[in-house]
Amino acid sequence: MPEPVGVVPAFGMWLQRKVPGVPAAGLLAREEGRAVARRVAEAIHKLHGARLPRPRRHTMADELNLLGERLADLAQDRPGWAGRLDRLLGACRRLGLGTPEPAPRGIHRDFYPDQVLVDGRRLYLLDFDLYCEGDPGLDVGNFLGHLVEQSLRILGRPDALGDRQKALEERFVELAGEACRASIRAYATLTLARHVFLSTQFPDRRPFTESLLELCEERLGRGGLLRP
Repeated sequence: MPEPVGVVPAFGMWLQRKVPGVPAAGLLAREEGRAVARRVAEAIHKLHGARLPRPRRHTMADELNLLGERLADLAQDRPGWAGRLDRLLGACRRLGLGTPEPAPRGIHRDFYPDQVLVDGRRLYLLDFDLYCEGDPGLDVGNFLGHLVEQSLRILGRPDALGDRQKALEERFVELAGEACRASIRAYATLTLARHVFLSTQFPDRRPFTESLLELCEERLGRGGLLRP
């Protein structure tokens, strides 16, 4: 972790000393991507084992409430999708409520490829302003969801970096135990559902909004969670 050098309470922000390295997002798409993914899994697992103060807690219910707010905003902007978004949210709620939560740990809560800098053999984790107590599967699932979105947007297929996704998940499960796999996959889907809204906030991502919605519907449909 880069050395903290100050806080800005009014913005819920803390400042860290500048460190060398390149974002993991670019490296994951290269030949060494699988090895980088495994190292990312090891780094986030190490964070989960750190004995740091946890000022607040984030639960599955909190995650679903945040998702509901974002999808409601999107439904106002695109009323023609209101029914689809309502079904999507219902399926996400069923997914979340059916997911067992492992023992809570200190988690990053905003973990995705650009939050990791790779400097040779050293990895730096950035932006801990949302650090809290929660399900370790959230960090890994959120990272995987971002990786799927990156694959779809940049490489044209959600599974284009599938071997990287599998390498990260399998290495983390090796370290943390099989019990966390269900929550990893649940949070990955919830992250993708949140990206349906997030994609509308960036002009270069808006062309992929409906593809993301279709991908979420497909994932939830396979689990029998998407209902009329």
